[in-house]
Amino acid sequence: MLDVSSRAVAWCPVALVLSLAVSGCASMHAKTPPTTTMLMPPPPVRVTIPVTLPEPEPLPPPEPPPAEPPATPPRPREPATARPPASAPATPEREAAPTPAPVLQTTTDSNALAEKTQALIGQAQRDLDHVQYPSLNPQARAQYESAQGFIRSAKNALAIKNYMLAESLAEKAAAVASELVKG
Repeated sequence: MLDVSSRAVAWCPVALVLSLAVSGCASMHAKTPPTTTMLMPPPPVRVTIPVTLPEPEPLPPPEPPPAEPPATPPRPREPATARPPASAPATPEREAAPTPAPVLQTTTDSNALAEKTQALIGQAQRDLDHVQYPSLNPQARAQYESAQGFIRSAKNALAIKNYMLAESLAEKAAAVASELVKG
């Protein structure tokens, strides 16, 4: 058994460490910089400009509704025997076709562009004429049809004098047709 003096000696280092720790916490403080306020300039003075709106013009009084036309009696129905013979086709009356809008010319030499486009269309058509359509696989047939569509679209664009579009379509048709001839 330990006597009282040996217990005191055993507890002495623990007490010493605790006393140092407590005294260290009491005297030590975290060092933080002092708080300073930022110096900000005051906001600018608001400038208000008075706005005067013109008085709106009074609306004119609404126009009186148009007088109702006199009621016309319904037309009598034609008897069923008055039908035209079935052999004579009915020709619908055509209205005058609206005039197309003028074409915006983006090039100065549209004739040269049209000739180049015609040459590309001719080259694509010649290439497609060399291709044997029945011997093509389904993918090649789709390309053949695509080239034919480009040629048709290029001719339509030439007809409406859209030379830039016509040239682009003709170039595509010629490229697809030349690939079909190669492959």
